[in-house]
Amino acid sequence: FQGKAIIVTGGASGIGKATANLFAAEGASVVISDINPAGEGVAREINQRGGSAIFVQTDVSRADQAERLIQETLRQYGRLDILHNNAGILVVGDVTTISEADWDRCIDINLKGVYLVSKYAIPAMLQTGGGAIINTASTAGLSGGSGYSAYSASKAGIILLTQCMALDFARKNIR
Repeated sequence: FQGKAIIVTGGASGIGKATANLFAAEGASVVISDINPAGEGVAREINQRGGSAIFVQTDVSRADQAERLIQETLRQYGRLDILHNNAGILVVGDVTTISEADWDRCIDINLKGVYLVSKYAIPAMLQTGGGAIINTASTAGLSGGSGYSAYSASKAGIILLTQCMALDFARKNIR
């Protein structure tokens, strides 16, 4: 991954943090994106180990912040090669108990966030000849479970959105 610039959303903890650290260990320049300011510490740790990382605090459910994330990546590294859409939340409850606000928040972060960050990342990837997009979904998107209506719906949406994006951009060297 030498010379590659990679964004990891939800990079302050969990799968995102592990992914950011692995990409950095393999030589990539990493942009850690998260609403949680703990992402700053992840970037600092990577830099202290001799890697290259920045933190861009981002609410992926907001178009202006998704666009700013891509612009900051291009400003810092001049390119974007890989996007890992990993930001996500779990909201538990059935359709009668989840508030509309919690439903919207789950769909906005988990599904709309993938759409928004990809919307601005793809043109940047096209400028340098292509790239790769990794979208974190879940088996809950294939087979729902009791109490996981919003989460499962969002993850199922990610699976189908990923398939559509692959069909739309494979010929343009974005996988």
